[in-house]
Amino acid sequence: MYIARFLNIFLKQEKKLDAPIKERIINIVGKLLKDPYSGIRMEGNLRGY
Repeated sequence: MYIARFLNIFLKQEKKLDAPIKERIINIVGKLLKDPYSGIRMEGNLRGY
């Protein structure tokens, strides 16, 4: 299992978001923690990361 680490600037900005958006972020991060390869494949210069 993986662990998510967030910068302080993200945590400050996250407090200002509406509840539905916060829920969406939590769900997406949760999915990526379970399976980090489930996201969108990188293309171009970012391929392989």
